[in-house]
Amino acid sequence: MKVGDVEGSPEEIHDFFKNNGMDLSSYISAPMKRRWLVLPVVFSVLVLIINSLGQVYYPDFRATCLPIALVLQLVCMAWLVVSAQLKFDSTATTVVLALSCLLLVAVTAGMMSIPDALTFVKGLKE
Repeated sequence: MKVGDVEGSPEEIHDFFKNNGMDLSSYISAPMKRRWLVLPVVFSVLVLIINSLGQVYYPDFRATCLPIALVLQLVCMAWLVVSAQLKFDSTATTVVLALSCLLLVAVTAGMMSIPDALTFVKGLKE
């Protein structure tokens, strides 16, 4: 087990901190709860479903509700990207997730077709 620069068994580390009058809890932080990643995903999926079905079943949806749905979707996606960055601390994961979320919102809102999105992704690989 390793805590900062101190390495050893859990008992050794606990005794080291206790003998030197230091607080072990100031070096250890609790891991991020899984719900902070699940909640934005659930909210995003709900808004995507409402956005998709709203355009199919309600003819005036695009004019009245689409801007609100887009703002809600972008807020949920930003929450998800920030939570993923805090959880995994990986720039590559954050960038891929952010681009995926933006493409998903663009396709769902009708700003981009699926073939255009696939062409865009293929262009990123080159």
